[in-house]
Amino acid sequence: MRTSRIVVCVVLVCVAACALAQQPSAVGTWKLNLSKSDFGKQPAPKSATIVITDDKDNSLKWTYKYVAADGKVTNDSFAGAFDGKPYPVKGDPMFATGAFTRKGSDISIAWKMKDGSTETETSTMSGDTMTNKTSGKSGATTQVWERVKTASAMAAKAGQKKSPVTPAAKKSVSK
Repeated sequence: MRTSRIVVCVVLVCVAACALAQQPSAVGTWKLNLSKSDFGKQPAPKSATIVITDDKDNSLKWTYKYVAADGKVTNDSFAGAFDGKPYPVKGDPMFATGAFTRKGSDISIAWKMKDGSTETETSTMSGDTMTNKTSGKSGATTQVWERVKTASAMAAKAGQKKSPVTPAAKKSVSK
């Protein structure tokens, strides 16, 4: 009897450790919260949205839409992995490559700019909030991103039947 209790306890500890070791998925649409973010010496954008479509150790994909303070729109995309190797950022006038590594819910990014300079970024996810801290020649920034809650996602989380996704909800605005 005592042996079976020990075995059950060991199994429960292993299951709990495995559950804690899993990284939270960032798949979904995220909007930049301008009021909670700090842009340092840089002007705050009008808006920014990132749509993450794949978030696995061997595959990371996102699209990004950024509307600058002057109204200029940038759309870019990324497809790579969490292996520390640089992968191209497509469509961005400043970013050339990003090299992503992940440890638990923390992500480190080494950005190479088109002018040859570099920036470092750390990203931490907690529930439906993602906080990104960047430093480089432009100074330091902190961006606070919040997951967009669609009716379909909220219903799935509540265990209800998913409602159809509207075309507007499918639109992808990125990074």
